[in-house]
Amino acid sequence: MAGLRSLELDAKARAAGETGQLQIGSFSSAGMRLLPSALANLLRTRGGVAVELEYGEPADLLPLLRDGRLDVALVYENEIEQRRWPANLVTVPLLTERRYVVLPPGHPHRDRNPVKLTDLRDDPWVTSLESPGLAQLCASVGFQPRVIVRSDEYSVVGALVRAGVGVTLLPELALPPYPELTAQLLTPEPPPRYVHALYRRTNNNPLVRPLLTALAEAAAPSSSGPVLTDSFRPHREPSFSASIRR
Repeated sequence: MAGLRSLELDAKARAAGETGQLQIGSFSSAGMRLLPSALANLLRTRGGVAVELEYGEPADLLPLLRDGRLDVALVYENEIEQRRWPANLVTVPLLTERRYVVLPPGHPHRDRNPVKLTDLRDDPWVTSLESPGLAQLCASVGFQPRVIVRSDEYSVVGALVRAGVGVTLLPELALPPYPELTAQLLTPEPPPRYVHALYRRTNNNPLVRPLLTALAEAAAPSSSGPVLTDSFRPHREPSFSASIRR
């Protein structure tokens, strides 16, 4: 009888979302800036919950989400990379990230707010492996960026800018935590990046809803989640938005 009672209590705890397992997928910068705060809040009152994290780009995470190997996936899109999410997935908007130009120590325009993109036409750039947004933005004001290093690792990009290799354009979640760097808005302003949480409509894991709530709280303007540390903050506060579709 004691064993049966223990099983009943365990089943009730799982149904209430007090125990169980969560499989979460995320792109790297959200995993660094958004997930830690959200998971800390979620697990504070749910000591019996185990979490497994999978990192990748949206195209890598979607098959895992569709197949049931993930409960929730954090993904992004923008005007250039607009995505059509499968109809069986629910989209929860979390953030609207502005993009900032990141300048190395001693850059002559580090005190300008915003920085004119045309003033950077002669600067070397550090970019991701594919950067159509930057190329289109620069073309709109009459030049092509001189890209000298490409990397999809934002930590590497930040270190290169810190070393004075060049300037870069990053969404807020990816801004490097170096106080000697300066992040400024640009004129013209680049299109924002939109961050969403996705989950399957048929997912009955009781931990999904608490996780979505924790993610929305971490993304809110008053949260200390993705907002930058005081030692490295853009001159203009970020315009975050958070909502959960019920």
